[in-house]
Amino acid sequence: MSAASDALYERALAGWPQPCETRFIDTALGQAHVIVSGDPAAPALLLVHGAGLNATLWTRQIAEFSTHFRTYAVDLPGQTGRSAHVRMPTRGTAMADWVAAVLDGLGIQQTLVLGASLGGWVSLLFAAHYPARVRKLALLVPGGIVPAKIVGGLRLLAYATLSGRPGYERLYRAMAYKDLDAATLDLLATSTQAQSLRTAIAPPRLADDMLGRVTMPTLILVGVSDFFFPP
Repeated sequence: MSAASDALYERALAGWPQPCETRFIDTALGQAHVIVSGDPAAPALLLVHGAGLNATLWTRQIAEFSTHFRTYAVDLPGQTGRSAHVRMPTRGTAMADWVAAVLDGLGIQQTLVLGASLGGWVSLLFAAHYPARVRKLALLVPGGIVPAKIVGGLRLLAYATLSGRPGYERLYRAMAYKDLDAATLDLLATSTQAQSLRTAIAPPRLADDMLGRVTMPTLILVGVSDFFFPP
């Protein structure tokens, strides 16, 4: 992460509405950065953001989540957060093993998991390979279940890639339900790499037998007007 991007991340983190601590966990993909909030005695909830984003995605939800859970908002590798800036693997079990290593480093044996978009794919992969470690699973428009329909989103993504910051600002404004605050928009537009968004568009679909391993209670939420993944 560049000095400019790190300063923007710090600015976004300053808007975190709950007391928090940050931790770095060693993994096979480099260090993983986690924002921790809530009562240490409360049930654990792992939050996994989408591509081109980072753990501060959860700023507007964390106050409610932290009322009920000990929350662990992780930065995925290769995205815009403080985890290692390596290419995130999308084949094999590497990302499932990465999540397991993060939980090991945090001293968590079992957790609730909430994943959005690419983070939903990571969460599904983890649940399929480590089902005993997931109490319940919630997925927001996850990748990995059905092929994506992304013609409109892909067109705007291509525009953003070619036009730089103005294009990324337009992309994120189009994706947002409400106006983004200046700190969040700055962080996303400055830090986003085209590679991470391309990864988000087409994470490999999980085979039926793999999905069949996900036997814990699971909630899946999709949007009829979702920007990248309309039903």
